[in-house]
Formats: sequence, C-alpha cells, structure tokens
Amino acid sequence: MIQRIDSITNFGIFKNYSWSGSPGMQDFKEKNILYGWNYSGKTTLSRIFSCLRDQTLHHDFPSGLFKLTSDQGSIDQSSLGSFPYKVAVFNAEYAKENLRWEYDEHINAIFFEVGDNAKITAQIEKLSLLIEGINGSSTVKGKKDKFQAAIDEYNRFETLYTQEAGRIKNDSFVSLIEFNKSHLRKIKDKVLTDLESHIIINKDELLTISKTVKVEEPKPPIEAVSFQTTFQQIVQAANEALLKVPSRSQVIAILDKNTSAYEWVKTGIGLHTKNDNCFFCGNEIGENRYKELVRYFENESSQLKLKITEVLKLIATEISMVDEFNMPSSINDFNDGFQEEFQKREATIIKESMKYNAILNKIGAALKKKSTEKIYSKIVGGFQETAVKPLLDSIERLQDLISKNNDSLIILRKR
Repeated sequence: MIQRIDSITNFGIFKNYSWSGSPGMQDFKEKNILYGWNYSGKTTLSRIFSCLRDQTLHHDFPSGLFKLTSDQGSIDQSSLGSFPYKVAVFNAEYAKENLRWEYDEHINAIFFEVGDNAKITAQIEKLSLLIEGINGSSTVKGKKDKFQAAIDEYNRFETLYTQEAGRIKNDSFVSLIEFNKSHLRKIKDKVLTDLESHIIINKDELLTISKTVKVEEPKPPIEAVSFQTTFQQIVQAANEALLKVPSRSQVIAILDKNTSAYEWVKTGIGLHTKNDNCFFCGNEIGENRYKELVRYFENESSQLKLKITEVLKLIATEISMVDEFNMPSSINDFNDGFQEEFQKREATIIKESMKYNAILNKIGAALKKKSTEKIYSKIVGGFQETAVKPLLDSIERLQDLISKNNDSLIILRKR
C-alpha cells in the first residue's frame, strides 16, 4: 500500500513539494479522501498514480520528478517498472477515453444505455438485421445481390460523370467556377434535345467563349459607340446644286468666277448702304452701283453659291464627326476573349472611315468646282446615299461586340 508522497517536482501545480512530517500530516490509510478548490492539484495527483499504473511518466509531464513511500519501500519516476501493486485510476481522463453514450463495436469502451436509448435497442437490432438482409454480409446473401451488376454499371457511369465534370471545370473554366456532375446532368438533358444548335463549329467563336469564362477580374463596361450622319441630306443637296443651272440675269463676271471676290463683296454689301463711302477705297458707293450689287446677290447664281456654301459646311462637320468618332481607346478596355475581334473591327472602321472621308471630299470638290467654274453648267455628280452604309455597318458590328463584352460582365460577376 502507498503510505505517502515524499516529493513532487515540475509536475503541474507542484513545482517543489516535499513531505515535511509536521504534526497533522498523516500517512495514507486504506481509504482516503482528497478534496480542494478547482486547480488545487487533485487531478495532478491522480496523474502521478497513473504513472504507477502505466509504469511510465505521464505524457504531459516528461520532466516531472516524484518519490513515493510504500510498505514495499520507496519508488520514484526512474523505478516505476518495479512497483509491485496493480493500480487503477478513475479520473476525467479515464472517463473521456473509455466511456461512450453511443454504441460502437470498434471501440473498447464501457457503453451506457439510458433513457430512450435503452428502449429502442431492440428496434435498432431489428432494423440492422433488415439492412443486413438487403446488403448481405460474410454469412448472409443480400437481396440486392441479383441487382449488383446493374448497381456497378450505374456507379461506373456516376464515376464518368464526376470525371467529365472535373475535366470541364479544370480545362474549360480553369477551376474558376463551381461545376460538378449535377451541373453536367442538367446541361446534358438540355443539350440532347437539340444537339446540333449547341455545337460550336466556328473556332474563333469557341476561342472567344473559352477566353471569356477564364476572366478572373472583369473590366468595367465599355461606353456604347454611335455615329449620327447627315450624309443623306448632303447627297440630296449636293446633287441638286450640281444639276442646277441659274439664269444669267444680273451677271457680274468677276464675282461669278472669283470665289474670294464674291465672298468679299457679299460681306461688304452687308456693311454698307447706298451713298456710303467704301471702307476699302474711300469712294462713294453710287446708288446705281449699290442696287446692281444687291440685285446680283439676289439672283439665282448667287443663291446657288449660298446653297453650295451651306452644303460645304455640312461636309466639313461630317468629316469632323468621323474623325472624332468615340472608338474605345484601347484593346485593353475589352475582356480577354473580345480583344482580338476588337482589333479586326477597329481596323475595318478605320478603313471605311478613310473611304467615307474620300467620298465627302469628292463631293466637296465637285461643289467648289460648280461654284467657281461651272455655275452656269450642269455637273452630274451621281452621288449615292448608300455610300455611307459600309461605315455604318462596321460601326454596328463594333457596337454588337461591345454589347457582348458588357453582357459577359454580368455572367462573370455572378460566378
């Protein structure tokens, strides 16, 4: 029997304890009660007794030292194997390691059945037998045995679904989105009803889709492009002016042939009245001369020149609008998957813009020639309103690409 604990060092709360033998300190009896506040060392003492039980130091105190006195002599941490008595310890650690409230045949533990658990044990055993009758065991052939081939075939297809879903997720989506066999099943059922419409033959389209779904950081939406043309008005007015032949009433040859002189005198008429002195030469403008000039700028040729000037202004404005077209500033404005196509459509717009500007300049040149050289002759321009269509079509295709790029942002941000 253990009589006393002589010393404890580096063992939990006991840093340097020794038996003092002072009055009131008694040896252990056959039955002993140890009590004290929480964390006062009761469990630590039980672990010392566990060392005697296990014949090795407790794993929480590998450097601990202690010495005990028994009726067979002294023992310490270095001589645990020679302790002659069998020791049993029932503490919190024992309960944690050995007591279970749920049955498990693989655990060597004490199993407690209390309350409702005790009442349903028989039912559990009955259900276990039913399950065994279905699944079978080493001694019983189960009912599902005759279906095993079909089950194995089903499981094989389940594995294929899992593998294929994983391949699609890793290869097509670079694992950026969740995609499993349940997603694949839903897609399969939808695709098989109309397989042909779901096959992408165009390699460029397939590449665009592949790059799009791999975008990790979607870029901001791109502003829509637009071009408001006045080309129809320009063509109608230009063709009409080129074919117009004014009457030769009130002709002043120098003003008909010299545009600069025409513009200079036209401005001067607005600054003077009859009998004024000319701002340029200082001479008086006679009444007859003044009336002649007024009649000239009211005649058909002068009105035609004025109309031509207005059309030339429209052409200049149209060219400026083409040059200032709000093209996306960079290929990097687009998400990957749309960048290559943007380069192609941008090049087409630049090409069509140059052609369109050339047509506008050709119309302008014809109008200037009419105004300065052929004011009393017809010029067959034959300009067509459809000449702007290739540019408008290329702009529309670019806007379609921008819309697809922006629509892809909604899908990417929902991932």
